[in-house]
Amino acid sequence: MPNISGKAYGLTTLCPIKNGQQGGISNSNLTRKILQQLPENQHSPLAKVANTYLARFFILDDAVFESYPNKLDTLKSKYLVFTSNLHGDIDTYLTGMWNSIENDMGQLCSV
Repeated sequence: MPNISGKAYGLTTLCPIKNGQQGGISNSNLTRKILQQLPENQHSPLAKVANTYLARFFILDDAVFESYPNKLDTLKSKYLVFTSNLHGDIDTYLTGMWNSIENDMGQLCSV
């Protein structure tokens, strides 16, 4: 598998963000605000997840298709992207992640 190198695993997930808004603010901007308010460095929720080398969340606003012949092809929604470089088995990692940061991430899942 190309996402495995020795005992290292590269994970990327894309989760569509519901189109629409709450209180006049788009769901993607609410998600962005929640991400920006998360603590950083050793206080980050992701610091609690064992076997994480590097991890990050970001919002993917759009991905434009570029080819020949050129055509405009845009996404139907914005996406919450999670990427992580981890050590070990993916199922064990994701179970540990859920158990470690479920309470910290609850607000993100409610948007």
